[in-house]
Amino acid sequence: MLPLVLRANTMVLARHEDLLDLQALLDAGEAIPEEEMEGLRTAALLLRIRNLDDAVNLAQSSGDLAEVIEEALYKLDVIPSGLAMGQAAYESGYGTSRFTIEGNALFGQWAFGGEGLVPEQQREELGDRRIASFDSVRGYFLNLMSHPAYEDFRRIRA
Repeated sequence: MLPLVLRANTMVLARHEDLLDLQALLDAGEAIPEEEMEGLRTAALLLRIRNLDDAVNLAQSSGDLAEVIEEALYKLDVIPSGLAMGQAAYESGYGTSRFTIEGNALFGQWAFGGEGLVPEQQREELGDRRIASFDSVRGYFLNLMSHPAYEDFRRIRA
């Protein structure tokens, strides 16, 4: 688990540096290259900084471009490895849960409808809930960086 978390944090730091470079371009009055704008649009959507329409329409002329970069820098930061490993151990029953073994679901994140592993005791009144089966480290990082429930974590981390 530790190599996965360290790799994810390395990727986060690289993207954080990219955002600092974009911020420097803006501060210097220079335009952000379109390829980098596309990455910023994606980050704005993934980090829940902007909704889909606002993220797609984010442009050089946007008066809030600096604000988007600033919020992305705040949200996109490392996750302490001990926190990630502890939560993965707890959520996965130390790697023994059916969801972990069958679907690489280390963090017990829910998926609604469609894909994922169905709990043995599915409560139909709650809808089609499943445990997400995916690159769970990436999903866990995105969840901590974007979900409103983790705002206190992000504030303390900052």
